[in-house]
Amino acid sequence: MKWLLISAALNLQITYPSQAVCNQALEQVKGQDMSAICIPAGENKMETQMNSVFTNFLGLVQELQKMELDNQNTK
Repeated sequence: MKWLLISAALNLQITYPSQAVCNQALEQVKGQDMSAICIPAGENKMETQMNSVFTNFLGLVQELQKMELDNQNTK
């Protein structure tokens, strides 16, 4: 419980890239605290949304470049 309070106060957000890595860390922590658990980080929706925005923007830029080339070729 102390770790949870300290983590919350310091805004520590410890996440692991996979469940396997989380379980490895859990094995190490269980030596100190048997009640420790591994909670998956979940999906980062903000990152997914940002990737979508950049992908759409890149598509728009490519489309504009194609239109510009088409205009130059018709002159």
